[in-house]
Amino acid sequence: MDLTPWMERWHMLPEKGGVILCAVSGGRDSICLLDYLHTLGQERGFTAAAGHLNHLMRPTAQRDEDFVRSFCARRDIPFYTERADVYALCGTWGLTVEETGRRARYEFLQRTAEVIGAEKIATAHHQNDLAETVLLQLLRGTGPQGLTGIPPVRGNIVRPLLDTPRRDIERYIAEHELAYVTDETNGDTAYARNRLRLEIWPELEGINPRAAEHIACTADILRREDAYLDALAAERLRSTGTGVDCEALLAAPEALRPRMLRLLLDRLPTGRKDLGAVHLTALEQLAPLEGITTRQMMGEYIIYYQGKIAAELCDDRLLVKPVPAALALLPDAPQEPPYPGAKPMLLVEEVDDGAFLRELLVAMEPELPAPKPKKPMAKKE
Repeated sequence: MDLTPWMERWHMLPEKGGVILCAVSGGRDSICLLDYLHTLGQERGFTAAAGHLNHLMRPTAQRDEDFVRSFCARRDIPFYTERADVYALCGTWGLTVEETGRRARYEFLQRTAEVIGAEKIATAHHQNDLAETVLLQLLRGTGPQGLTGIPPVRGNIVRPLLDTPRRDIERYIAEHELAYVTDETNGDTAYARNRLRLEIWPELEGINPRAAEHIACTADILRREDAYLDALAAERLRSTGTGVDCEALLAAPEALRPRMLRLLLDRLPTGRKDLGAVHLTALEQLAPLEGITTRQMMGEYIIYYQGKIAAELCDDRLLVKPVPAALALLPDAPQEPPYPGAKPMLLVEEVDDGAFLRELLVAMEPELPAPKPKKPMAKKE
């Protein structure tokens, strides 16, 4: 297994004397990556360090931490760890358990990288992870950006194994006789990714043993094209802020409008995980339509996905922002569609007394119903 051509292509290797921080759960993939980077670092003069976040979510979480600590101690690999009560953080951050765990993990890695002076943070996502992500996105409904899967590089996050199939990792583990721990939830097919990996993927490989490689190749092509289209969309936005002039949005080619909105949502601290085309369509429809003036529609709306995204139409500008935590946690905010096949969306209009008028908008094909215009307010004398 030779990762250097891929790492050199994407500029993943640290400078001589530098440090790369490897995110290590203790599982097969991260142990493979840590061992490889440690060996390569000895040859090329850089240090591979290990970062492990104990999320306290499973009874075996302490076992995993102890295993990684011992693995690093035997090889004289610098080891850094923290603990995070992910379940408690869910309430604080207003995110799902999965999103909270991911955010806590990356915040820990970034803090640690800054303290130890690591130039790069390496994660162990591999080619099959990429292919699985593309398929899950396709099944969920996505655009070209979703079909690019997992990026090789994002900021200082690098993925040296992303061009490596799972079978090569398994071979490396066997050849080097490396021990690792197994997350017991990996066998739970109630999770979509596990079901895809355990039940569906073997059937796909029965059709084409190189399925993961071909899907990854397609994702690479789409990634380049998507970057070009994103650059065109970015040219139509202001360089800062989370708002867009409605005139600029409506003047853009139809294919670029969702990209403009997605780029704005990327600037929010809450991120945009689980955001689909239906939500972007709803945001776009808040821009003034024929016969409806901005003043009639002016107000604050909630585009409800995981209770996180709000949109405000004000002075011919459409602004996106996080939903206040108190609103996101309202007990009567619908979490599920009212009937099979429907897609949930909550439109919330702020009224004078501070209460919220809730109206469920069900996304029907081929397009969403437009928001109802507000009644003009009487002027004060």
